[in-house]
Amino acid sequence: MKKKLFIIALIIILILGAFYLYKTISKNDVTVDDQVLSIKDVKVVDLGAKKNGEELYQGELFKSYEDYKNFMKDYDSELVLKEKDFKNNDFVLDFQTYGTCTDEQYKKLVEMKVEESILNLAYDVYNTCGECDFVNIAYFIPVEKGLMKQLLPINAVYNNKYPENNC
Repeated sequence: MKKKLFIIALIIILILGAFYLYKTISKNDVTVDDQVLSIKDVKVVDLGAKKNGEELYQGELFKSYEDYKNFMKDYDSELVLKEKDFKNNDFVLDFQTYGTCTDEQYKKLVEMKVEESILNLAYDVYNTCGECDFVNIAYFIPVEKGLMKQLLPINAVYNNKYPENNC
């Protein structure tokens, strides 16, 4: 009888250990999930075109001031982040377009939420009708230092603040 209880207890311990190991390994991209994150102190800047003429605009995750400075060397733009900004934060870079004649102001980031290892960003948009050139605007979004091990896939949604102007 004691042998059966020992085997049952051993099986339960193995199952719990396997479950704990699975949960630890599956938490690979972000240390917190399904949480709305703070969006204060977002820096917004028009980086212009890359110095080498490349037009590749993709998100980045900066974990150090040096990484950020190296990235900015490719652009004719001032440094908007300082070394002290990286003391408690990493920064997500998200590019958004800005219509020089159709947008009354830059998009405003109003919500940032991590869900199922996807970074969901919600922007308010102030569009009017018209056709014109678009420029790429960089949003440097602070996130708690160490929150992300790598850049999560970004999903952006837009709330048009002038729905009557849908052209």
